[in-house]
Amino acid sequence: MIIVDTCSWLKIQLIYDKLKVDLRNMFQEFEILSTHQLNDELKYYLKEFIDSTIFQIHPINQDDMDQFKTLGFDLADASIIILSKEKKAFVITEDGELLVFLINSNIKAIQLAEFFLALLNLDKIEKRECYNLIKFLREQKNIKENKHKKLKAKLQELR
Repeated sequence: MIIVDTCSWLKIQLIYDKLKVDLRNMFQEFEILSTHQLNDELKYYLKEFIDSTIFQIHPINQDDMDQFKTLGFDLADASIIILSKEKKAFVITEDGELLVFLINSNIKAIQLAEFFLALLNLDKIEKRECYNLIKFLREQKNIKENKHKKLKAKLQELR
């Protein structure tokens, strides 16, 4: 089970627009969880790009969300935190604050570039494509140089 945040879907759309690599089909192979709040955000920003019928949408109690709103998270991010805790789901996020919060809360969370390495391990993408996707995210300043070097080193270790 995975949850993909709006920022990550926007990067996936950017990859599609700039590199003509369509990753949406690969994501459909996973059980993708969402919430009404996240789904509303996705429909607003990505209604032409994402078919939200592939998501399993779970309701979130508003009272549970209030505690995370006071920490500065918007409704979609707060719902991601709650759902990931409830379902023990894996989160893919490009939101730095959300990523740090999730990791510090012992919730499995990674950035999109790291997910590309997982796709390579699962034989869903080729090594060259993984390299190009990670390189593109670095060029977009989506990942820092230090992380880029670590990801390249991991990529060299694989296969």
